[in-house]
Amino acid sequence: MLIVLAFLTASASLRASTDTTDADKSTHAVPGGRSLLLFPSTLTFHPPLASPFEPHFGIIRDFEDGSLLADIGNAAEIIRLLPEDDGATLAAAAEFFARAYVTEWQGFHLQVDAIDGFFGGNIVWSKPADFGNTAARFRFIHHSSHLADGHLNSLTGKWKDGREPAPWTKDQFELLAALSGGSWRVYGGVNYATRTRPASLKPLSGSAGFEYAPFFNAEGWIHPFIAYDFRLDGGAMLDEQTHTVRGTDAYVGAHSILAGASIGAYGKRSLRIFLHYHAGTHPLSEYMDVRTPYIGAGFDFEYF
Repeated sequence: MLIVLAFLTASASLRASTDTTDADKSTHAVPGGRSLLLFPSTLTFHPPLASPFEPHFGIIRDFEDGSLLADIGNAAEIIRLLPEDDGATLAAAAEFFARAYVTEWQGFHLQVDAIDGFFGGNIVWSKPADFGNTAARFRFIHHSSHLADGHLNSLTGKWKDGREPAPWTKDQFELLAALSGGSWRVYGGVNYATRTRPASLKPLSGSAGFEYAPFFNAEGWIHPFIAYDFRLDGGAMLDEQTHTVRGTDAYVGAHSILAGASIGAYGKRSLRIFLHYHAGTHPLSEYMDVRTPYIGAGFDFEYF
């Protein structure tokens, strides 16, 4: 996991420090009147803002207990097939990201309680429409969750709160469709896991949401926004015998809302500052049996 985090940090720094446009990239003509663009500087399909299962690069602080959700992530488009006119665009991208649950932070000494790690890739289809744009993303993601050393009591050598680590994994495919205009986007999709650990986790889940910029101005530098994400996933409970999380027969919803402003040129790298509300399944999968609302504020950087 340390190697993964180091790679994520390095890739995010490299991506953020590169300020080029697609015109600077290498474009190659291909049969059918199309052109092939290698390593474009933008994404054809931007990750949904409010979803905790997408690459972000920032921090959210909880108002109640002061804990942090620290996101380190990157999504990089590798290849893009451009149409001759207003036809469909095809693209392929890679994703690597992690979310750390920091329960204590004095100075730069972070007590990391749990970590969720993700890596995978996606294929995107996008086409202009009368109202704006239609798009679909098909991706594969390996998602694993881990209790870290911050969850261990260093004095007693026991795990805190009667919760012990156990292998938690989902290898899942996702199909997500989106419609968007200049100031809005709506999306919805379904996920299916081909492998789960523990095996009691439900393989099928779904998500839907929207993003809206109420005072949209492409020429401005401050862009207020609100984003909402809903996810329906299998329920979980803490097993009293093994002290680990296992799945249940129920389905449970999770709501995530961001409201704030993006600072920077429209469609370019920017800083987002927002209020955050999350209720339902906990954002960290080792705590997916916990239903406590998470209310806080945070920031992140949009660098893709």
